[in-house]
Order: sequence, then structure tokens, then C-alpha cells
Amino acid sequence: MSFDEINARLREVSRLLNERRTVRPGMLRSGVPVIGPLITWVRRLWNNVAGRHYVEPLVGETNRFHEGVTLVFDVAGEQMVLLAAQVQRMQEQIAVLKQRVRF
Repeated sequence: MSFDEINARLREVSRLLNERRTVRPGMLRSGVPVIGPLITWVRRLWNNVAGRHYVEPLVGETNRFHEGVTLVFDVAGEQMVLLAAQVQRMQEQIAVLKQRVRF
């Protein structure tokens, strides 16, 4: 795999991870005719209580974990790109040295 392919693949994976790293609660809707708004109102009341004490801390912890994972991946990706560039330079230097040895 070439340096450019590695770099492109790492950037794509990083982009995908960063797009999906934040968890957000969804909106509540009900398709039940007539009493749907009442159902939604009751669920929102309950979710405000449950969310404040259970869901929000869990979502916050999950988002912090995802941020850490994406940061580690980005740093590791940057290091891999640098290493791939060094390998490429070394391969070029080896080719030059092989040419010198043949003469």
C-alpha cells in the first residue's frame, strides 16, 4: 500500500469516526391519531426526569469516551502517516545505495 493510499484511508476513517462520535437524544413523536400529542407530552415529562438523572450522565460519559477514541485514532493516524513517509524515504535511499554498490 502506498503512502498516499494509507493517508487517504486514515483520513476517511477519521472523518467517519468524527461524524459519529457524538450521541444525541432523539425527538419524541407519536403517530397515534388524536391522543398522540398527549402521549408525546407524557413521554417528554418522564424523559426529562429520567434523562436528567440517568441518560444525560451516560450520554456525557459516552461522548467523552468517543472524543478520546477519535483523538487517539487521529494521533495514531498522524504517526502512521509520518512513519509511512519515513519508510518511503528509506526505500528511495536504499534504491540509491543499491545503484552505487553496483558500480
